[in-house]
Amino acid sequence: MRGKWLCLILVLMLAASLLSTASAGPFTTVKYVSTQDGGTLNLRDAPSSSGSVLLKIPFAAPVEVGMILQDPAWVPVTYNGVSGYVMTRYLSDVQPAQKPNTTTDSQDISALNVVFRTMQKVPQYTGYIRPSRASGIVNIRWAPSKSSEVVLRAQDGYQVTVIAEGRYWYQVMDPASGSVGFVYRDYLTR
Repeated sequence: MRGKWLCLILVLMLAASLLSTASAGPFTTVKYVSTQDGGTLNLRDAPSSSGSVLLKIPFAAPVEVGMILQDPAWVPVTYNGVSGYVMTRYLSDVQPAQKPNTTTDSQDISALNVVFRTMQKVPQYTGYIRPSRASGIVNIRWAPSKSSEVVLRAQDGYQVTVIAEGRYWYQVMDPASGSVGFVYRDYLTR
């Protein structure tokens, strides 16, 4: 009889722990809005830039990030109780200390827009970082520009998932963190 009670208590404790884990969202993590211009980030109702904007999330605000989608360019998030989708490249693991300087030259913005428009989505494949020197580090950047903020520094042989290809830049995702950025094509091999 005592064994049955002990078994029942253990089952109830296990059930309680599973319920508390489920409500805490075992597949969520906190990330921060980090737009290059310090502006707000659109929370959309679908993982697409054509999705309706539910609300605008302020720069540096924390969001709860859900599981990575099949299209790693978008990720489900919750902000102030509202759930939707944002572009992965506008999220950071570290909360930005201050807004960036927005005095970017309009010619630089035009050049970036041309690069973004020429990027072509490809079937995802694994790529490997190859610096010009064996002991070197390759910067994976927020946007396809050498002056853009670095989101990840990778060593020789580091594995990334290639999402899109351009003439000079590849859009990649870090499988370990889910971060998305751009790497110069000379520093990536299959």
